[in-house]
Parts: sequence; structure tokens; C-alpha cells
Amino acid sequence: MTAEAGVVGIFSRLLPWVPASVGSKYGEEMCAYHAAFTRFRVGAMNYEGDPEYLNTQTTIMEVPKDQCWPFCPNFRKCVCLTLQELFKTKIVSFSMSPVSLDQHMVFVDESANRWIMSVVESPRDPDGMNVVYMHFPRSNTPICKCVNSTELVDLNAMSFGLSGQNLVVSNTACWNAEAGALGV
Repeated sequence: MTAEAGVVGIFSRLLPWVPASVGSKYGEEMCAYHAAFTRFRVGAMNYEGDPEYLNTQTTIMEVPKDQCWPFCPNFRKCVCLTLQELFKTKIVSFSMSPVSLDQHMVFVDESANRWIMSVVESPRDPDGMNVVYMHFPRSNTPICKCVNSTELVDLNAMSFGLSGQNLVVSNTACWNAEAGALGV
């Protein structure tokens, strides 16, 4: 089975009410995102310091605003399992913006690498569409288990790990078990 087929399978299992064509697009774009990350990693030893790496927001897909599935717990679990599948890692923590209308989800693996996925209004069609973006992973994520709010700009900065701030996370142990679609 290819990585893309595995990702599409995760999507369709956790979001069975979403059309298969959307799951295929998600799988294709998440695999393209992983391939772009791999090109950066192979291209330079200090790839995390490359301004292009730091500033790239990979568009995964555009979704009509009347579709709420990008905000549901099943989609969060889908992204978690997708990152584990593509990056061959284990996500152990999760954080998200608690109040903002934009959704910024942060997934942290057991080696303190973090991935940020954002669901925000489309700059092309702010009234009708949302865009799902992925930022390239960052290493050395300090985390804590208390409340602290951080702006996306600060969270996406390389200096975040040196800022003295910590990322607030939730445990994802139940996502890693084969607990069924709603095991969140």
C-alpha cells in the first residue's frame, strides 16, 4: 500500500460522511507536503534555518465554509494519524487555539517535533471558503500542562523554543490506540 492510500484510508475511516474525492485530495496534498519537507531536509543540514522553510505555508485544500468537518475531533485525529503515517513518528501531544475563530492545531511527537495545521478564511474568498494550511515541522518544542496563549506568529518562529514560553498540550494516547473512530 502506498503512503497516499494509507492516508486516504485514515481519512475515509475517520470521516466517512465526507465525499471520497475530498479524502483523495487530502491524501494527495498531505503526501506532497511530506515530499516538500523531505526535499528541504535532504537539501541542507540546517534546513530549519532556511527562511523559505520557515515561511512556507503549504495549502492542503480549500473547504467551503458550510462544511464543519475540519473543526471536528475526528479530523484532529485524522491529522494526528496522518502525521504518524507519513513521518514515521508517534504524536504524543496536541494543542489548539481555544477561542480564536481560526483553528490552529499543533501536534507534538515524542521527540519534541511540532507540526502546525491551520484552518483559516481563504484570502481569495473570505466569505465562502476556508483554507487548510500546514507549516513545516519544527524541532525542540518545550511543552507544559498549564494554560498559556501564544499567537501563531510566535508559535511558528524558530525562536519559540528559546522564548521561555511553553506549548500547552493534551495527551493523545487514546488516538494511538485502535479505539475506533471516536476514540478522542
